[in-house]
Amino acid sequence: MKTMLFSFLVTLVVGTDAAGLLDFFFGGTPTDAPGLLDMTNQHWFCHNLDCPAYETMLTTPGYEKRRYEASKWVATNTTSSQKNSQLFQKLFHYISGDNALSQKINMTAPVLKRHVPGANPQAASTHIMYFMVPHKMQDSTPAPTDPSVYFVTLPPMVVYVKSYSGYSSESKDMTAFNALRAELKMTTFDSAYAFTAGYDSPFNLIHRHNEVWIPE
Repeated sequence: MKTMLFSFLVTLVVGTDAAGLLDFFFGGTPTDAPGLLDMTNQHWFCHNLDCPAYETMLTTPGYEKRRYEASKWVATNTTSSQKNSQLFQKLFHYISGDNALSQKINMTAPVLKRHVPGANPQAASTHIMYFMVPHKMQDSTPAPTDPSVYFVTLPPMVVYVKSYSGYSSESKDMTAFNALRAELKMTTFDSAYAFTAGYDSPFNLIHRHNEVWIPE
């Protein structure tokens, strides 16, 4: 309880951009995933779950630039009005044992979401949700039994990241995206797609962490 209270006070005093300070107090000793150099996968906002490892290339008051290596994720998508909770449940059932080995798989962070616009204004958009495969299972992962759940390897990428605290929402994500695009107006970036990243369960009430990613 004292630790939780202290982190809350740090957030109040230092602000929502205090990731480095919170890493220092709550992140523990950084540990690299196998084969990675100059990258770490342990940060306070991962809450001791496996996270994709990255290297920080640039930190500014408004955003961070990170380099990620290739990583394997399990994903599902829809072009309908399915809610995020329905996509989440499909992936959660997979890690709960709905796979070829009936194996329970540890939860990871973040939950990534990607919105892919249709080829034209009349075409349906695609909404994709991803769970990262734990580091120890990246090379050997039980196949999904649900045909709408599949594996994706995200390539090495450099992304611009803006963070915000509290509970996420579509409007907050859009506000963060707009702010990040404004901050990057003199920088070249890929406007074709972007990700949102959520690191917390609904039951985590304090020092919540959300991100939006725009690839370089």
